[in-house]
Amino acid sequence: MATLQKLRNMGPLLVIFVGLALFAFIAGDAWRLFQSDSMEATVGTIDGDKLSAADFQELYNECENAQRMFKMTDPRLSEEQRTASFTEAELAYIKEEAWSVFTQLAVAEKQAKELGITVTNEEIMDILNNNSSNYLNSIYHPFRTEAGFSTDDLNSVIVAYNQMMNDGGQYDSNLAALYSCWKYMEKRIKLEALTNKQVKLIENATIANPVLAKNNFEK
Repeated sequence: MATLQKLRNMGPLLVIFVGLALFAFIAGDAWRLFQSDSMEATVGTIDGDKLSAADFQELYNECENAQRMFKMTDPRLSEEQRTASFTEAELAYIKEEAWSVFTQLAVAEKQAKELGITVTNEEIMDILNNNSSNYLNSIYHPFRTEAGFSTDDLNSVIVAYNQMMNDGGQYDSNLAALYSCWKYMEKRIKLEALTNKQVKLIENATIANPVLAKNNFEK
């Protein structure tokens, strides 16, 4: 597993810490999760639909871990910079990004459901294989190679992680970190794909010829 081995060679991994609102209104205060010992059931609503505090906490953990992994695999940084703890400013940025992704994805998924739009696992794999994600191309990440995104490394991580969790053997924090990082990246790719599909649908709605609009959308 090339990606996991590369991270192990970098040194010990730090332990993982346990917009788009076109048609909806988001209300809530994410920061109370970090200011209270007791987690509330919800952190906001979208048109009356509650946003789960547990779901946000999970995404926040993935976001924080992903940012740590991005830093550790950034060749522009020194070894000291890669393994340094997050500053208060960096932690504040992570909280803001996690909340932004959480709410934007919730809105995008709600809109997509109403419009009959989906993003399948096969589509996500096509995006990876075709190197067509602006998000992925803008960051350094553990699965990045000179040829693009290494789906072989990703599949190895997923298989090994699932095996570890199912067998109940020795817990590998490096492997768990890689898997958590991927889950965040997957959400970002899905958000990007849903947004692109909805924008394309709106653009095609301005085309007078319905057959042409349908063909353009399906391309």
